[in-house]
Amino acid sequence: QPQWKFHLAFEDAAGAKDTIWFVWDSTATTGLDSILGEYTMSMPNDTFQVYMYYNWYVDSIKTFALPPFFTSIGRYVYAVNHTYPIKMSWDTSLFTDPALPFQVQCADFQNNWTPADDNFNMLETDSVTLPVFFCGGDTCEHFPLYVRIEKDNCSVGINEHKKPDFLSVYPNPSNNKITVH
Repeated sequence: QPQWKFHLAFEDAAGAKDTIWFVWDSTATTGLDSILGEYTMSMPNDTFQVYMYYNWYVDSIKTFALPPFFTSIGRYVYAVNHTYPIKMSWDTSLFTDPALPFQVQCADFQNNWTPADDNFNMLETDSVTLPVFFCGGDTCEHFPLYVRIEKDNCSVGINEHKKPDFLSVYPNPSNNKITVH
């Protein structure tokens, strides 16, 4: 059992589902660690599949594992045979799991076609219907997505997508009276 295992679950509009995994474990190496579920595979051409590449567009993997001295995991995620829209979900509580070697300060994703300051903060919610991205006036695919989980703070982009704030408390600080809105 890995020390820390994090999943991204995908479901397309036709109900097809697939999952990928990120792992931090003290036994992980920078090579393939089959004991942690990290091995190359061929992608079937007739079913919905979500995957990452291990070696530059050659070997497909479903799990990416690193030892904890790497304080950042970042991978491009690809998909085949899908129907839009696609819902992506994860377990936000895993970012505070005591098995993590450090506190996660950044967990986000962005589409390959968007500017670097247009990302989605995964620390604030546990699912999203992947947003529609535009490139050169055309609607582009959701994939590839660049997913990043790390110890350091994310640089917050001006176009960051986040869940809306439904509660505000003011003034802060207060001496005797507050307003909840």
